[in-house]
Amino acid sequence: MNELLESVTIVGAELGLSGAASLTGAGWQPNASDTIVSAQISTPGGAYEVAVIGDEKLITNLGGSDEGLNKIAAWLESRGAVIASSLGGSLSEEANLGVSLPYLEGASISGDAGTFSMILAGTAPTAIVEAVRTAAPVIAQSAGIGLLNDVPLVVTAELGRTSMYVRDLLNLAPGTVVELDRLAGAPIDILVNGKIIARGEVVVVDEEFGVRVVEIVDADAN
Repeated sequence: MNELLESVTIVGAELGLSGAASLTGAGWQPNASDTIVSAQISTPGGAYEVAVIGDEKLITNLGGSDEGLNKIAAWLESRGAVIASSLGGSLSEEANLGVSLPYLEGASISGDAGTFSMILAGTAPTAIVEAVRTAAPVIAQSAGIGLLNDVPLVVTAELGRTSMYVRDLLNLAPGTVVELDRLAGAPIDILVNGKIIARGEVVVVDEEFGVRVVEIVDADAN
């Protein structure tokens, strides 16, 4: 899509990125440390998502996580609207982290300040969908799985654990620091009904804590 390449080139010029913008292949994936902000695109022909991505170096050069996230979101609003218009649709105001639809196409530009990328995900003509399926096989849902869609599950993000003697527990007081079995910066566990299903990193979204998933845990490993 020419609009993706054009949008990345325009933002790259604003950032002073000296490299040439290029389209990314169907198998391309963002790094776990990248900052990703996405929005939905509603069209008569199907659902899409457009995402704006800044790597860790770029976010640092933009002023850190909060300032960088704000600028990424601003580019999503301005350039994402162009992508939405080219698809005959409109950009949703709802912003999310990451994308949930199949990856279709992307564009990226790099330079001394870091790497800036945009991707499009969603429904597409059969030829494009088949190319996506070849790069990343899709796991089909069983016919009756939809019956479970409204079953509530308890999702927990676990920062770490520790063991304490009863005497240490009784000595806890406001200001006490409890050391956990997790190194600073290490991924935290995401559990569903007490079972680890993924690992992620802590992020701040609209002044509230969230967890960005960076790894899905193999069921056989539990």
